[in-house]
Amino acid sequence: MSVLLYGVLPEPCDAAPPAGVRALDTPAGVAWVRTLAPDESPAPAEQRATLRHALDSGRTPAPARAGSRFADDDALLAALARSAEAWRTALERVRDRVEMMVFVPESGLGGEPESRVPSPDSRSGRAYLEQVKTRLASTEVAERWRVELRAALGDLAADDAVIAHPSGHGALVSHLVPRERVDAYRACVTAWRAAAGVPRAVVLGPWPPFSFVSDESR
Repeated sequence: MSVLLYGVLPEPCDAAPPAGVRALDTPAGVAWVRTLAPDESPAPAEQRATLRHALDSGRTPAPARAGSRFADDDALLAALARSAEAWRTALERVRDRVEMMVFVPESGLGGEPESRVPSPDSRSGRAYLEQVKTRLASTEVAERWRVELRAALGDLAADDAVIAHPSGHGALVSHLVPRERVDAYRACVTAWRAAAGVPRAVVLGPWPPFSFVSDESR
């Protein structure tokens, strides 16, 4: 038996976890966990679905590293006690914010074949982002998109991060956005696309802030 950590939510937390998930009070905040059966391997998309449930309940979670397991509740509590300050700092950083993404294929800026829009639903959030980050095809192009979007978005984005599209034919630029300003964010991206002459740009999200939290529990 082991305990799987999905992420940590701020206190007080009135969001009810989905079936099979427990809310555990810890020094870092309210941890959402699940007890695993012997030899159980949770599905990769499980963490993202669970934390999306928290997000839809009105709370922004700080995601744990995908597959974070502990021997039991005591081991998890001890780990979160050691890293409580880092978790609380992360929770404050993402409080009432969500992760939004803009995908622009290479063809959107005059490149070659247009790749399809990514489907992160099929993978866990952090695992998906970590995998595609390693496949960034064109740092210069991705950085151009990041700079242009940051200038267009202004204070709609508290932070940003460049990640890659798995095909190597485009990039995703992630933004940390106040949840009450998501509609304004979408409208601003649409206006940027028209002004910049970009034929295609797709907005994805809201997501839990996988790109903006570092798991310090280990």
